[in-house]
Amino acid sequence: MSFHKEKNIKVGNIVEKSLNGLKSRLDNNGIVLTQNQEGYVEPNKFTFNPPASLSQIKRFKEETGLILPADFQSFLLLHNGAQLFVHPYYGGGVDLLSLDQMLDYRFDYLQCSHRLRHGSVINKL
Repeated sequence: MSFHKEKNIKVGNIVEKSLNGLKSRLDNNGIVLTQNQEGYVEPNKFTFNPPASLSQIKRFKEETGLILPADFQSFLLLHNGAQLFVHPYYGGGVDLLSLDQMLDYRFDYLQCSHRLRHGSVINKL
């Protein structure tokens, strides 16, 4: 856990307190009412994945070579991904991808990039 330099606050605490504040507003189904831009009040569902392990985070960093910010690592140790602001009837929302999902998307991206650079159908058109 790292510290916010200017305020000397543990980063993990900020993440955990923010999540706990949000979760305290959710009903038993993970729904909170929010007001949209037009002023209508709509239900939004929040779903949080189980936590990632330290070994999963380490594996992700080793496989990708990416550096994960401390606050994101704190989030992953609480929830390895989440679905936020999903309308129960219309869908949509925001996906915070799990480590495995990020690895899958990275693999797909690398495969697609390789095909585009090395003689894919698109390059031959």
